[in-house]
Amino acid sequence: MIALIADAAGRTPRKAEPTSAHQLNPALRPAVTLVTAWVAQQARSLRIDPAILATRGDLEAFMAGDDTSRLSGGWRHQLIGEPLRRLVDGEVAMAFVPGRGLVMEERSHREVTLHP
Repeated sequence: MIALIADAAGRTPRKAEPTSAHQLNPALRPAVTLVTAWVAQQARSLRIDPAILATRGDLEAFMAGDDTSRLSGGWRHQLIGEPLRRLVDGEVAMAFVPGRGLVMEERSHREVTLHP
């Protein structure tokens, strides 16, 4: 066993292969970070580990359109996948509500223009 560990220590780690043939649109990358925070908040409210709901890879695969994603069916789809689909489709928006954190709410379709 010691020889195996010594041998492994001298090797270069392999890069993980993508878990999905689908590629995430680069424009959605910032959304993954925001949605990851939302998933963590949902997990805290349910008192479970966020990875049980969705990993970052699950979120990326689902947002890339991978129909085999864990978020594409079952209870994960109902709890995380469907709200996420609605967010990506522009049906709902995410907002921060003091005391509640990140929430998804119906969109007003009124854009806010920020001036420098």
